[in-house]
Amino acid sequence: MKKSFNTVFVCLVTVLLLLSTNQYAQEKGEIVGKIITSSEADALFGPAIKSISINAKRLLMLAKRSPEHIMFNVVNGEIRVLNNKRKALHPEGLSIASNERYHMFSTSKLLELMNLSGGTKLIVQLRANDVLTILAEGNAKSDSHVLEFALGCPPWCQQ
Repeated sequence: MKKSFNTVFVCLVTVLLLLSTNQYAQEKGEIVGKIITSSEADALFGPAIKSISINAKRLLMLAKRSPEHIMFNVVNGEIRVLNNKRKALHPEGLSIASNERYHMFSTSKLLELMNLSGGTKLIVQLRANDVLTILAEGNAKSDSHVLEFALGCPPWCQQ
């Protein structure tokens, strides 16, 4: 009994530390998101369940309108993009519920991903367990790159 209590306590403390680290990173302007290979993403999060492409030039224009952080979600097969103040960038004029969860990345990481690919499109992928990744397809000789490790908004939203 005592051993299981200790295990639960250690797990709880670890989760709380991870959550507070993410909040601290956002408040201090730290980079949100990490670029990994598509094979790493598949190993960590499983295969993509749904994939929707977005034009790279369009996404670049949207990113310029949200210089700090940019958020993504897929609703009814449509990519939705918000700025760091939770205002709709794509599609414009969209009404967002305050409890609707988005995946927030640093805009600089998204731009880094786009520079790695040099392609004309990116692919927003939904995976199991509410994981959203953004894929930049590489050439045939290399593995593609994926942006992941977003912060959920809510609860970690900019004010």
